[in-house]
Amino acid sequence: LNIICLMNKVLRQYFNRFHIEVKARYIKRGNTGHGLQYIKNFVKYIKHGHRRQLELELVFTMSIYYAGVDGGATKTTLILMNEEGTILAHCTGAGTNIYLCSSILVFEVVVDLIYSALKIAGLPKNTKLSILALAMSGAEDQERNEKFVAEFSVAYPAITESVVIISDSYSALLTAFNENGIVLISGTGSSCRAIDITGRLLGCGGWGHLIGDDGSAYWISTKAIRKVFAIEEGLEISSHDTSHIKAKLLHHFQLSRKEQIFELLYDNFSKPKIASFCEFLAEASSENGDELVLEIFAEAGKILGAHILAIVSAMHLENSPKLEVLIMGSVWKSFDLLKKGFLNGLMQRHDKDPVIKEIVLYELTVSPAIGACRLAAKKANCSFPISVSECRRVFCHLHM
Repeated sequence: LNIICLMNKVLRQYFNRFHIEVKARYIKRGNTGHGLQYIKNFVKYIKHGHRRQLELELVFTMSIYYAGVDGGATKTTLILMNEEGTILAHCTGAGTNIYLCSSILVFEVVVDLIYSALKIAGLPKNTKLSILALAMSGAEDQERNEKFVAEFSVAYPAITESVVIISDSYSALLTAFNENGIVLISGTGSSCRAIDITGRLLGCGGWGHLIGDDGSAYWISTKAIRKVFAIEEGLEISSHDTSHIKAKLLHHFQLSRKEQIFELLYDNFSKPKIASFCEFLAEASSENGDELVLEIFAEAGKILGAHILAIVSAMHLENSPKLEVLIMGSVWKSFDLLKKGFLNGLMQRHDKDPVIKEIVLYELTVSPAIGACRLAAKKANCSFPISVSECRRVFCHLHM
């Protein structure tokens, strides 16, 4: 630090338009590698009289840059920010669920987004981030996360000084709440996560389409498909007509007979593609009030409500007068179809369940990548001026 101060005096004497004090902040923050590299370049440029190179060195190394990434099954969003908390770039790419995609593919998507963001921000391609915070769908296992970070750091050592990975649910919580909070996701998949007053991260569901994702778009879609087969074959006795769902199924997936859906379910499986059928089911209900579709959505709503009930029990919020929950995912666009079942799912199942009397549902007004940026800013000891009130709005206010 003394060397930096001495260099500061030299710069003030010869190039007073530059402010080396910023470099001292690197040292104070523990980023000694960056600071020492600057000293080497400073000596080289002064020795050879390369004033212009010194100017560029100052311009592109005095600021701290960090990025937050929200990686979902359908799309990935990256936000690039500087140390003042100014958003420099916002980019979107392909989905990056770390269980559905290979690590190599995820790396490529993230790195391409970083390069795109640097270009948008007018920064050199070789600009090194101080920290990269990845909020990824499927990042629930600590051991797997550590392996992912280690592999990324080896594959792309020049991209960032440090990498941290969290689940996309945690990033959403950091976007909408200052301290404790709950997020209930129902999009392609589903999950419920919470941070309690002690800072613990709690969860319910979110274990993928094979053993979880209940109440999600994928779950609703496959539930409807199963109903078509089970009712038509007589395995399930029902008074509901399946013709509307079957017609939507054939039209949406461009099939001539229902058995052709097996190719999408098994041979060329795509979770997002199967989940996309949910939107068409909602339309079917709006068009003709299909009773079977209404029943499926009501069941999905009840399951989602039960997720909150389980989380609140684990958080010990029984005496909380008002429950605040962030909702995310495309299924909430059909809340009118979910609502009856959702309220039912919030009711006590036994004496040990909490009594929920009032609940406020919020939706984000920004990308949950903001939450990843908030984490990155904290790790880099940078200010973060974006408040949670700027990032959310009330979706609905329910009284039980």
